[in-house]
Amino acid sequence: MTEIGTNIRRHAPAGADSYLLFVTLSPEWIEIRETNDIRDDADAQSGLSAQERSGRGLAMHRTHVQELGGELTTRSDDGTWMIYVRIPCVRG
Repeated sequence: MTEIGTNIRRHAPAGADSYLLFVTLSPEWIEIRETNDIRDDADAQSGLSAQERSGRGLAMHRTHVQELGGELTTRSDDGTWMIYVRIPCVRG
């Protein structure tokens, strides 16, 4: 959730209507769906230089979610970024 919030601040235009975030909890799953408009100057305004951006964040999180038995998918389409995460609830 922290990473999603950070990426919204970095890449979405300012304004309450520039993103949607849904978190759904059930006995079996935690689901996260987030969409945001992509700011035209998102890379320039991210606050990180090209050397500071690793480009590994999504891959690292995808691997961690998969290790938990879940899935993480992303895509961008027509100026909109989308992420979907589904993680099984741990019972024990």
